[in-house]
Amino acid sequence: MVRALVSIGTNSTRLLVLDGERRLAAESRGTRIGTGIGASGALDPAARERTLAAIAEYVGTARRLGVAAIDAVATSALRRAGDAGAFADQVARLTGVAPRVLSGEEEATHAFLGATAALEADHPVAVLDVGGGSSELAVDTPAHARAAGDVRWTISLEVGAVRLSERHPMLLGSRVPGGEEAAAFEREQGAARQAGATGSGLDGYAFTIAFKGVLLEGLEVVFIVLTFGSNQHRIGLAAAAAGLAVALVVLAGVAVRAPLARVPENRMKFGVGVMLTSFGTFWGAEGAGAHWPAGDGALLAIIPIALALALAIVAATRRRVAPAGLGVEDESAVHA
Repeated sequence: MVRALVSIGTNSTRLLVLDGERRLAAESRGTRIGTGIGASGALDPAARERTLAAIAEYVGTARRLGVAAIDAVATSALRRAGDAGAFADQVARLTGVAPRVLSGEEEATHAFLGATAALEADHPVAVLDVGGGSSELAVDTPAHARAAGDVRWTISLEVGAVRLSERHPMLLGSRVPGGEEAAAFEREQGAARQAGATGSGLDGYAFTIAFKGVLLEGLEVVFIVLTFGSNQHRIGLAAAAAGLAVALVVLAGVAVRAPLARVPENRMKFGVGVMLTSFGTFWGAEGAGAHWPAGDGALLAIIPIALALALAIVAATRRRVAPAGLGVEDESAVHA
């Protein structure tokens, strides 16, 4: 049996024609039906016509290949557009059926089933689908999902490439935002901070992600300690020192949590990057057989050198990307 599916996404419209499991046709066009929905709440007329023209050609292709019935689905753009119903009626006149508007969870499920269709795995798999209007994450064991026709865990967020690029054009290029664009970005950051500040209770998802990262890093340190302790035949001393280090890090974290929360995120990342670069250089050279003058004391010279180089690169980059009228020392714009 020859089947056809038209998929109307926020950024692209696709056609798939199958005869059993054999693919007869597969096309994709960037029709961007989601253009401007965030500002107007309605479909852009030009985008509507582009999408309908593509669907009309897809229908012609499907009919020539012997398709009797065409299915159609739509995603984020039609979930949000106020005039989605009128557009669906136009699609129905072309295909013979109105498009099914998938929920975010359904979209995540279809993405998972499609991405893992040929994957034989007996362990959980995560599939991340970044679309034009939304992004979905689905986690399950492929065999279970295929048997059940459903996915154990899904999440869908109305955040996609088209929506972000329209709201924040600065994301499309490495430049410093200015004027109203920077102000809008600041307002959204403030709203996001306020939303986070008004929440209560434990955020289970955020806790799980953070705990996983800390656990993995912690296990890495444990293995390093055991390796060095074993090489020196002093595992007991190494384990005790590691335990003391853990306690000191926890206490330091509690003590500096409040002041660190006031440090701009980019500065925090900058500092971590300098330290990782410094220690990576030190240990990488040691691993290659080099011997540093003064041993571990060489880090006291490596860290300032890495910091000076990083600051020089930042200064050069700011001078190159800063637009006219915005000084390179404008911290508020650079850190927005």
